[in-house]
Amino acid sequence: MEYIIRLEKIEINHIKNVGHGIISFIHDDFSYHNVLCICGQNGSGKSVIIEVTKLIQDILSGKQVPHNYFISNDKAELAYTFYIQNNIKQLITYRFNIELINNIYQITNEKINNQDIQLSLIHQYIQTKLIIADKDINSNISIEQIDPIIHAMIPSLHIRLINQEIVTIRDNQYIPLKYESEGIKRLITMISYLIIAYNDAAVCLMIDDLDLYINEYLLGELVEIMDESAKGQILFTTNNFRPLEKLSYQSIIFTTTNSMNKYIRLTNVKPCTNIRDYYYGLIMLGGEEEMLYDETKNYKIKRAFRKANNGKFTFTNISNSNIHLQFKDNLEVTYYYENNRYYCDIPELEVYAIGDNKQALYNEVIESIIVSWNAIVECDIDELNPKARQFRKLLKERIKKI
Repeated sequence: MEYIIRLEKIEINHIKNVGHGIISFIHDDFSYHNVLCICGQNGSGKSVIIEVTKLIQDILSGKQVPHNYFISNDKAELAYTFYIQNNIKQLITYRFNIELINNIYQITNEKINNQDIQLSLIHQYIQTKLIIADKDINSNISIEQIDPIIHAMIPSLHIRLINQEIVTIRDNQYIPLKYESEGIKRLITMISYLIIAYNDAAVCLMIDDLDLYINEYLLGELVEIMDESAKGQILFTTNNFRPLEKLSYQSIIFTTTNSMNKYIRLTNVKPCTNIRDYYYGLIMLGGEEEMLYDETKNYKIKRAFRKANNGKFTFTNISNSNIHLQFKDNLEVTYYYENNRYYCDIPELEVYAIGDNKQALYNEVIESIIVSWNAIVECDIDELNPKARQFRKLLKERIKKI
C-alpha cells in the first residue's frame, strides 16, 4: 500500500539548550506552510531542530553517536507528528526517548498513537525522506541538472564535469570547483538539495544556515521561489533577516531566551507589517510574552575586547606602613591598557583601579584593598548595614591580617 507522508510537527525536550520547544508547519489559524524559517540569536537553539533529526538518523542507521553529545539528564524526549494518507487522512505521532546506555545513545520507549501504522514505515521515512543538506553536493543530483539553475542565478557562470572533476566556466576559462569561492561552492551544494525539495512532495529538506556565503538579494529570491513553488517541505535556519521580508509571518518561527518555550511565532502582526522591522523593534523594545534576544551592551563587548589584550597581577601579601594583609589563596587578576592608561577591575572586592603605568596600577590595587579592609573590617560591625556586613564576611574569607 502506498502512503503519502508529510511532517507536521516536531517536539523537542532536553536537548542542548532546549528544555521544551515545538516546531509546527501548521499555524494557529490552521493554515499550512511548506517553508519554515527559523530565525534568532546566535546560540539560541536554531540548529538543534536539525541536529536532533540527524542524531535520530544516525542511531537508526547504526552509526556511533558521540557519548558527550549534550542531552540533559542523559535522556531526551522527542515527538514527530506526521500527516499520513492512504485510504484515509490521519495524524500520527511518533514518541520516543533518546537515552545514554553504556555510553551509547539508543532510542527507547517508542510509541505510535495508531497501531495500524507500522513503526518500520516511520523509520523509513525519517531515514529517506527527511533530508539534511550536507556540505557536499547531493549524490542523487547530476551536474547537468545543476548547471542551468546556477547559470540562471549567475548568468556568467556554467559548471561541467570534466574527467571526474567539477569545474566552473567563465569567459571560456575553466576553474576547478575546489578553487572557487566559498559562496559559489555553497550555492552549488544548496541547489543540489533544493532541486529535490522543489520537485518531490514527499521530501522534507532541512538546511542549517541557508544564508551562509549567499548574497542577501539572491537569498531572498531563492526563499521566495521555494515558498511559491516547491512541492516538498523546507525547514531552514538563518542569521540573515532577508527571508523575513519574503515569507508570511506564519512561516517564520523565532527562538526565545526561555528554554522551556524555545520556539514561537509572532503575535499581533498586521497584514502590511514588515516582519524584519517588527522583529528589530521587538528586540529593542519587547512586546512579546517571551524575550526574543538576550540583551547585549556595546560597552561590555568593547570592554571584553580590551581585556582580551591583557596582563596579569598575582597578589600574595599586601601592605603599607600601617598594616600587613595576606590572601589565603593567591589573588590573580587581569589588567588592560586603553587610551594610554592601565585599568584593573575586581568587582567581587569592589576594586576599580586606574594607573598611568603598570606599577602605579599595581600600587592602586593594593591601596584600594587596604582602604576597604580598614573601612569594613577594622570597625565596629554594628555600624555596618547588611550589604557592608556581607562584604566584610567576604573580605575575611579571602584575606587575613598578619
